[in-house]
Amino acid sequence: MPTIAVYGATAYTGREHLLPYLINHADAAKYNIILAGRSKDKLDALDDLLGKKGADRRSIVVTTLENKAGVDALVAKSDIVINLAGPYQLYNAPALIEACVNAGKHYLDLTGEAQYVANKVVPRFDFAAAKSGSVVIPMSGFDCIPGDIVIYHGLRALQNKYGKDVAFAECSNFYSLGAAVSGGTLASVSAAADAKDTMDIRDEWILTGSSVTGPTPRPQLVYSAPKAAAKLPAWVPSYGAFFVGYLVNRAAIRRSWYLSRMTYPGHGDKTVFKESLAGFGKVKFTNPVTATLFSIGFFFFAGIYMSFKFVRDLAKPYIPAPGTGPSMEVCENGFTNITNVSVSDGDKPVTVVTRYEAKGDPGYYHTSRILAECALSLVLPAPKGTALPPLAHVGGVLTGPSALGMVLVERMRINNVASITTEIIEAGAESKKDI
Repeated sequence: MPTIAVYGATAYTGREHLLPYLINHADAAKYNIILAGRSKDKLDALDDLLGKKGADRRSIVVTTLENKAGVDALVAKSDIVINLAGPYQLYNAPALIEACVNAGKHYLDLTGEAQYVANKVVPRFDFAAAKSGSVVIPMSGFDCIPGDIVIYHGLRALQNKYGKDVAFAECSNFYSLGAAVSGGTLASVSAAADAKDTMDIRDEWILTGSSVTGPTPRPQLVYSAPKAAAKLPAWVPSYGAFFVGYLVNRAAIRRSWYLSRMTYPGHGDKTVFKESLAGFGKVKFTNPVTATLFSIGFFFFAGIYMSFKFVRDLAKPYIPAPGTGPSMEVCENGFTNITNVSVSDGDKPVTVVTRYEAKGDPGYYHTSRILAECALSLVLPAPKGTALPPLAHVGGVLTGPSALGMVLVERMRINNVASITTEIIEAGAESKKDI
């Protein structure tokens, strides 16, 4: 029976979301769980809080990530390790990754620190993980699975119909979110700013290797669907504002693009990716004016926050601390909806529209369920009619689509985590085909 270790288990995300989900999962009898962290007292209290259900399949491991022997012992007992102890560049995550890679075990985390992944994870562990068969997937939650997997789903549908030689020329993700403020995300942003790891326009390519580059759209105040798109359904967003998640997601999407050259479905050489925010809570950006005003406001306040440490220090008492989060009621009322509009390359382009729909706060409720299904995709048999992509059997520093593919899509569907559907619209056609 496989064993899933959760390091940093006592923090809010693990305590309130990930572990209850794993314990009450339909497949819960098929795996063991290790609660891991630095404090035995807190881990014992968490074990009591989680109750008797599945208690015989739970154990506790106490270690710090600075204790190499302790980390190695934790990994030796596990088939996959989920690391919740962020900000990752501050809390020695590479020590845990190294132990997993050396032992041929799998590793997942929730980092949104793309510069950290580019500087400390990919160059150090990609080759070694491929040698040992270890699958390492940083950014395995809302950052950056949904925006990446929705493109994968649409591209797969396109190539299933028209063949593997056709690909996307342009891809645009429109996000509509019902979200609470994430203390962990803000801590990661602050850590990146303090470390002067702020991202610039070139960072779309930081996870693809120094010799690989290509088209990079500049941030815009207002976004719309690709100009070559066919007539779109009325429910497709018309406009979007700047989306801060794009700064991280684009790097993960580009790594999937890079890795797709070794598997199916393969991206085109000159694919252009964009993301925008079409709505936040009850606010929808239905015209270019509202989208522009939101973008200007965001750039103004984000610029001040990232540029001046004293501003971050002043704001610290007023934002959620890492390891804390909103009430369960707030989390359950959140949502994640993504509409991807993509246009194929070639002389007769077709438009592909893919919808990603999920309930729950993106940064806590939904991200924990994505993370859990990523882990279960690697350690449990694939759902009927699906199989892990070839790279999952090789290993390396991978992404959700390149490592998990339709196994993750199907697991999220059957466990009511997210629904992903695709329609293909041919030029001049009024009807659409569901895929």
